This record gives sequence, C-alpha cells and structure tokens, in this order.
Amino acid sequence: MRAVKNAAVILAVCLIVVCGAFMPSIISDMQNHWLRSQADTRDMELLSELDLSDPTVMDAFWLYSNHVSSVLMSQGDNLTEQEAVAAVQEAVNLLKQNKLIPDIVEEPNQFVAIHPNLIIVDAGEIKSSVIWYCSWENAGASNCTMVLDDATGKMLSFQLYKIYSDGTVPEDFGVFQETAERWLDFCRSYYGNNDISMTKDMYSPNIWTMKFPISNGDVQRNENVQLVIADNVIYFH
Repeated sequence: MRAVKNAAVILAVCLIVVCGAFMPSIISDMQNHWLRSQADTRDMELLSELDLSDPTVMDAFWLYSNHVSSVLMSQGDNLTEQEAVAAVQEAVNLLKQNKLIPDIVEEPNQFVAIHPNLIIVDAGEIKSSVIWYCSWENAGASNCTMVLDDATGKMLSFQLYKIYSDGTVPEDFGVFQETAERWLDFCRSYYGNNDISMTKDMYSPNIWTMKFPISNGDVQRNENVQLVIADNVIYFH
C-alpha cells in the first residue's frame, strides 16, 4: 500500500514538473493571441480614422520620406505577408535583370524581418500610408533591406551592404556612372514617370540625387531620393 502511495506521489510530482515546464509556453501563446487580437482591433481603428484614399506611388515616396510617426501593424491594408514577399522577390529580380545590383544577391526566401507599418504625416492635413519593411541576409555575404508601398507593391527604398568586398562592383567611377544612369532609366519605367531627373554630387563620385516630381492638385514638389553606388554598398533611399 505504501508503495502505491509513493508511486502516486511520484506521479503527481512528475505531472506538476511537466505542467510547470510547459506552462510558460502556454501562457506565452495565450498572451500572443490576445496581443494579436488587440493589434488587429487597433489596426482597424487606425485605418478607419486615417485617409488612405488611392495614394499613388509618388505620394508614397513623399509620405515615406516625411513621416513624423509610424505604428507597427499586424497586417497590411492591401497586401498580405505572402504577397509582400512575392513583391520583394519580383523587385529583386527586376533589379538584377536591369544590372542594378550584383548577381550575388539571391532571391530572398528567409527574412530577418517583414512587417507592415502605418506612417503618418502631419503637414497641416493628416496624411497616411502603409509600407512594408523587409530585411534579409544573402547567404552570409550581404544584408539587404527593402521598403514596399502597400497600395501598389512598388519598391520605395533598397539597401545592400556587403560584409566584405569581393570586387563584384569594381572601383571604377565610369562603371558607377553607367550603373547610376541605368538606375535612372529603370526608375522612369518602373514608376511610370519620365520627368524623374538625376544630378551627380559635386564632391563624391559615388553619390547621385534623383528628383521625383510629385503633383497634388495645385501643389507641386520634388522628393529627393539619394543613390549611392560603391564597392560594398548600394543605397537607394
């Protein structure tokens, strides 16, 4: 009888230990579910209050460059996470096809981060847009980030940082200039705006400034996007 009681006690202790081991995970899953439900509610409240009426990709450039605040969201307004991944992969392939980035950049599959953000601009009138921030590593050789416009799926920013220099982009200023001109041609076609212009920095052979003309009714403005091309970095932002 005592043996049975001892066995019962041991079994009870084992159950307590097992339950205790899994309890943090169970609680964490419950908390995550609750937080996601709260975030979904918050997202819908924000989207219902702010103006997201048919922004163009040119509007998105201005909003992204001038936003004063941003809110991490649990989902996009237009794109799903799978659609955002596909848009990034398509953009990377276009950059490679047009010889704007090295061939070593592989189609991203494993993302370090991919999440939507609501960006808000207060310029006398509240304006807002949703973007996707995407970051991935390229076979340990480089780090890449891309920002997508949620409404159109278009790239708003791209950054490539190579961990080490392997001569993929030669230290030749003439080659840099040719690549910059290809970027200009690509942007005019990709964004559907032939009025995009580019000027070279007078002090650096690696820096160019693109001017994206944006018109909103009677308001005309240019949004500057910096392009940097070097041996270990490509920066379009």
